[in-house]
Amino acid sequence: MGGSQDSTYEYFPKEYLVLGGLEPKYKTMHIKTVEAVKKWLLYRPMVPKERDILFSAKVSTSGDPENDLRTEYEVTHLTCFIGGMFGLGGKIFDRPEDVEIAKKLTDGCVWAYESMPSGIMPEGASVVPCASTQSCPWNETLWWEHLDPSADWREAQVEAWENRQREKKQEQDELRKQSVERGKADLTDNNPTGKSIEEETLVPEKKDPLADIHVPKDEPKKLGSAKKTDYPAPEPGLNKSPSNVDEHLLKKRDPAPPASQDPRKASADEAANNSLKDKLDLNSAENTDGVSNDAPASGGIVGKIKVEEQAESPDPKPLTHEEYIKDKLERENIPPGFVNINSRRYILRPEAIESVWYMYRITGDPEWQEKGWKMWEAIIKATRTEYGNSAVDNVLSEEPQPVDEMESFWVAETLKYFYLLFSTPDVISLDDWVLNTEAHPFKRPV
Repeated sequence: MGGSQDSTYEYFPKEYLVLGGLEPKYKTMHIKTVEAVKKWLLYRPMVPKERDILFSAKVSTSGDPENDLRTEYEVTHLTCFIGGMFGLGGKIFDRPEDVEIAKKLTDGCVWAYESMPSGIMPEGASVVPCASTQSCPWNETLWWEHLDPSADWREAQVEAWENRQREKKQEQDELRKQSVERGKADLTDNNPTGKSIEEETLVPEKKDPLADIHVPKDEPKKLGSAKKTDYPAPEPGLNKSPSNVDEHLLKKRDPAPPASQDPRKASADEAANNSLKDKLDLNSAENTDGVSNDAPASGGIVGKIKVEEQAESPDPKPLTHEEYIKDKLERENIPPGFVNINSRRYILRPEAIESVWYMYRITGDPEWQEKGWKMWEAIIKATRTEYGNSAVDNVLSEEPQPVDEMESFWVAETLKYFYLLFSTPDVISLDDWVLNTEAHPFKRPV
């Protein structure tokens, strides 16, 4: 009932009125139309608070609607004229049931306005249909299923990813185990003495660091027995016992003596230093195979063996059904009840306020004025510019941006219906006038 054919159906009751009822076929065509709409198109959407509203769906068929009907549960601004059409026909042809349907159709478009962050209905969207028009409690689980029809596939992808992660972990654990075993074997091959790694490479024996000094045979064995020395006398009480070597090395000692004038003494000192360095050097070539240079000095092999990790291609975790839904709602800002917003624009259309005006004039209920006023405030706030009003880009935003476009129906219809909604009923009374599809009034025959 949206674009391309809406004016045809809208004109049936209006032609009947403008011709003064002289041509009954327009009444017949209108009744056939509304009966077909009720049978094939009308549906109740599932919305929070169980609001009892109706929309007209879009269907397609290859000629056998009983068996091949395909339905799209759309919500389009163009189709919002249908509330006024049902209401006008129900009033002039004495069909009170159609007037009640008109109220629900019109209130559906009002709900679509109220649901958006901007307070304005989008050009096009889709919702979740109810199984029954009589009762339709809000079901968030069902709403999520429509938001993500691939929930089962998505959960299967997550399960497959988790299985891959378990397999990868098992493979890595096995590789680590094999690497540790290889490291142990390599260290055993390179350690013929049978001593532990700590004994051989990491923890040097405690002994006099000067014990390895080589004394040439042709020199006196007591190099320290020279009567003359440039060394300052030791402080009283300083224990030179070899048993205190560690403490002796860690404590702050006397100032270092000047370089020895005896080349043989210098050679002996250098030999002692090199021997100690060799004992403590953990970075020497024979100790680097399979042993991490930054391994801790404490005992044990774990932490010293390099485990070659396999390079892995990126394998991010797929989103679960719940994660996908929450991400979708956050990214797209979809209000509860809606499944998709396929056109977020508002191009200053009149159809919704047109039906609100008809409902007010047909029923006399001021509630429709209140609903229309909220629509007016939202539209003016979002569309007003310096020189007029502009269509806006995204009604899902609290502050839609203008797109510098204004259709002629804004002044011909939209503003006119808002004006008439708050005018007295004698201004273009429906008892005297018929408005065509562009809201131009035609005088009814007396």
